[in-house]
Amino acid sequence: MLDLLPQHMVNGLGPRALSAPPGRFVSSAAFWGLTGWGFLLSFVFALSTAQAADHLLLIGGLGGEEKYSKEFHEALTTIRSLLAEKHGRPAANARLLTDSEATTRGVNAVSTLENVAREFERLRADMRTSDTLLLILVGHGQSDFQEPKFNLPGRDLTASALGRMLDALPAQDQRLVLAFPCSGHFSQILAHPLRTILASTDGPRQIHHCVMPRYLIEALKTDAADTDHDGAVSFYELFGFLSQEVEGHFVGGDMLQTENPSLEDNGDREVTTLAEGMDAGDGENAKRIRFTPAPGKPGI
Repeated sequence: MLDLLPQHMVNGLGPRALSAPPGRFVSSAAFWGLTGWGFLLSFVFALSTAQAADHLLLIGGLGGEEKYSKEFHEALTTIRSLLAEKHGRPAANARLLTDSEATTRGVNAVSTLENVAREFERLRADMRTSDTLLLILVGHGQSDFQEPKFNLPGRDLTASALGRMLDALPAQDQRLVLAFPCSGHFSQILAHPLRTILASTDGPRQIHHCVMPRYLIEALKTDAADTDHDGAVSFYELFGFLSQEVEGHFVGGDMLQTENPSLEDNGDREVTTLAEGMDAGDGENAKRIRFTPAPGKPGI
């Protein structure tokens, strides 16, 4: 929003207001404290909010085997379709990358690291600070307890590289769904007050194939995740639903639970599981942020 202001106003904001990293928004509290400019800045903020847009990016990782490539592709195309048809998120506003040329129907590009970087450059050019990003990753992952990776064709996407791409975006509302092994370790590295991150696992030790995407699809198909019956699903409701369904999958199959969905939404780099609850520090922001909008309120 600073690019809408005359330079002499920007110069007068002071170091505290301008200390955010590149691409970051400046908090409203810093703006409203400015003597003499409050009304004008309120108008500019309202104008930028009215022009806010939603951006949806879905990335399927390297399957390694045909069955996994097909599974990841079908999961992401189904999620995109449900967001468009049932929840008012136009498919035209979504971008989808998957791992194979053989599955390019409805796919914008193969999910190489280079193409992922290009998508983030496109987002950076198109975004305003008032925009929202919903990023969904489905695939395989790994971690050496230092730098986790999301497996892609060719070079993998590290958590640090993804963090740099996200840091460069102007959007002040970044919502991530990470459905792959070791994704909880990604959450710890990507943690930031601007981000709400829902991951399949609670850290680097959970390395097995994830079942969370199937229950994410169920949450979009049905009203089961809308526990307060307001017609929308918050990230906290989605977190609770996915946690219960994933646990039920393992309990029902009499299997050791190798996947524990986690939440990080306050930037403290400590993920929360459903068993830990609100006492762990996460959840307040996720309660306010919607994964699906209420009826008549399109977007994310």
